[in-house]
Formats: sequence, structure tokens, C-alpha cells
Amino acid sequence: MTTLAGVADVLRSVRKEAGLSQEALARRAGVSRTTVASVFTGSEFLGLVCSI
Repeated sequence: MTTLAGVADVLRSVRKEAGLSQEALARRAGVSRTTVASVFTGSEFLGLVCSI
């Protein structure tokens, strides 16, 4: 089973490979930078998955 921390690590790697800051990713996703930061710490991940 994949952990939330593992998912956050993968997302962080993909963001960095794309050359995006958290701010740039937030703009593209239409969310705040704090939401993006929360996803990377795992605190918002469950809410995002539930909203899909």
C-alpha cells in the first residue's frame, strides 16, 4: 500500500522535474500556494482525493 508520504514525495519530484515552484503549480491548478504546500505535507491529500 502506498503511503501519503510516498505520494507526496512522487508529486514533489514531478513538480521539481517540471521546473515548477509551489506557487507556479498552484497557479496552474487554480488553488492557493498553501493548498499545494498542504498536499505535500499530506494534510490536504485526503480532501483532494475525496473531491475527485
